[in-house]
Amino acid sequence: MKMKFRNYLPVLILFLSIQNLYSQVRLGVHGGLNLSSVSFRNLNIFGSGISTGIGFLPAYSFGIDINYKIVDNYSFSSGINYSVKGYKVTSFGVRENYYYSYLEIPFLFSYKPQNISVDIGPYVSFALNEVIKNSLVDNINYGRVGNSQADGDTLKPLDLGIKLGLGFDLKNLLFKSSIAFGISNVWPGRSGNSVKNISTEFLFGIPLYLFNEKDKKK
Repeated sequence: MKMKFRNYLPVLILFLSIQNLYSQVRLGVHGGLNLSSVSFRNLNIFGSGISTGIGFLPAYSFGIDINYKIVDNYSFSSGINYSVKGYKVTSFGVRENYYYSYLEIPFLFSYKPQNISVDIGPYVSFALNEVIKNSLVDNINYGRVGNSQADGDTLKPLDLGIKLGLGFDLKNLLFKSSIAFGISNVWPGRSGNSVKNISTEFLFGIPLYLFNEKDKKK
């Protein structure tokens, strides 16, 4: 019997460890509005008669949240988000909207004393495509993802940045707002010119699995 118990002891320990791990994890889904623009290092890159950074370009964001509780009031958050960023430029009365589609993975540390949480951390985004819409014509143009301006690439495949967020936990409904500042240039080549993403999100989420029964009662 002792030999059999010893054989099953590692399995039992592993099972209890996994149960404890799962009890600290919360999953969820979210979606909402994303308002984005860009910051230019050189404002003369488009030539005269063109103004840049006119407000924020509205788009959307949705994805899956994974939140792991470290200790009381502190947790680590990540997930996968499909997010559309971009900017708009007006030239001689003609407006062009540039939409950048990304798969974004944040790595956030959260502090949550009550039902309000504060998040901060880096994010990494992988570019999927670029869509360009003109206010004068109905056709849609597409950019090209890559690192070579000489080959016609218009959007770099990787975007890195810092994210700050504020969340409100209403038990069965979550509301989150955040602002993200890109720290990497998203345009290939273009020596002397740097374009970085800026975005603000307003998201509603639904938790799928809460930490544990004790937390549910709070």
